Amino acid sequence: LIGVGRLGMAVGALLAGAGIRRVTATDPARVEPHNLGESACLSPDCLGESKVVAASQALRRRHPHLRVEAIAQSVTRGLAVSALRDADVLICCADTDAARLFTGIVAALYSKVLLDVGTGVFTAGAGTAPGADIRLIVPGRGCLLCAGGVADLPAALKSLMSPGDENASQGRDAWRQERAGSLASLNQVAAGLAVTLLEGLVQEKVTDSTWVRVEMEANGLLQNRRIQPGARPACPLCRCAGRGDAGLAAMPWILAQLRDQDQN
Repeated sequence: LIGVGRLGMAVGALLAGAGIRRVTATDPARVEPHNLGESACLSPDCLGESKVVAASQALRRRHPHLRVEAIAQSVTRGLAVSALRDADVLICCADTDAARLFTGIVAALYSKVLLDVGTGVFTAGAGTAPGADIRLIVPGRGCLLCAGGVADLPAALKSLMSPGDENASQGRDAWRQERAGSLASLNQVAAGLAVTLLEGLVQEKVTDSTWVRVEMEANGLLQNRRIQPGARPACPLCRCAGRGDAGLAAMPWILAQLRDQDQN
């Protein structure tokens, strides 16, 4: 579980309710004042603490059967990467394009099921546009880039190709400029749809990569729209799918290939 803000907590709670026994969560952020309004489980006593540690403790209190391993690192760092390699399913609720892209690359390299969930209230002209994307990527049926990719691929690639900075892949300042906030109600809708897709995969009712977009209409009602993802013949990431450790070692080359294709 990558990203344990309000959305990640909602997904984690639903997974625990569905009987999941073990979750590894990774997030480098610390609890900030605005997080207190985002999650009922976080109190003022948590300010300055690791968000993933505080969230994991809250999940364990609510669901004693759940074993949660908290990794207070960027998803691009050693312990987090090892956790991604060992996981059965990767669930990305990150709020940055770089973390989302990196997770999508690792999912393709190691042939992992990827459940990518993102919500936001984005600025749109003089108003706002609440919405969500829920993407279930099945190995061999395309990759995250084949299902819409990330909002700002050049910026995500630049962050991932920047050496040394623990927070370089997070791009939090740009994220705050783009988003006007989030809605707890929208997060719950997205989390419910995401876990429903995962349950459908386990039950073999969902057999292909699936992309659902949730948009708020002018009348305030939510509209679900399915978008058909499909593997692109020239997708550099799909060409590297299944390469595992060899692909991870070639990550700089893969990022360069993605950058060159985007520029062309």
